[in-house]
Amino acid sequence: MEFIKLYEVNDRIMNAIDPETGEILIPEEEFDKLIEAGENGCNYFVALFKNAKATADALRAEKKARDEDFDVRIRACERTMERAQRALDNHLQGNMWQGDSGKVGYRKSTSTEATDMEAFLKWDGRHRFLRYEPKPIKDEIAKALDAGEHVVGWERDSHNNIQIK
Repeated sequence: MEFIKLYEVNDRIMNAIDPETGEILIPEEEFDKLIEAGENGCNYFVALFKNAKATADALRAEKKARDEDFDVRIRACERTMERAQRALDNHLQGNMWQGDSGKVGYRKSTSTEATDMEAFLKWDGRHRFLRYEPKPIKDEIAKALDAGEHVVGWERDSHNNIQIK
């Protein structure tokens, strides 16, 4: 039998069976070859999927191990930077310094910190200073739709999700 694509196998099998009587309209050997081609194609794609999944899992594990190693090294560098910065700040006490390896300067800055968030949230003028971003609660919408309630702009959709093991 010539090479056919996996999706064509099912079409040929369906066309080889009379929908009313269930009779096979092609020679039995040819029908068996179609079934075998479908099985071989499925086996190939399942094996391909499993191999790709195993490779991806191994790569994720390797990346995680490397990332954890990099994270440790980055944190060590950041702690060293903080220690050097504290030492310089303690020594210079706000004075500028310049040398062969670089220079140290200071700049003024301000920050805004909450002192009593609970009081702020009760304050009538808080709305000018808050950002509200609508975020639909999909679980609640699903429950309402399942209960027969109409929710404008939403509907339930069924999916047929493949599982390969």
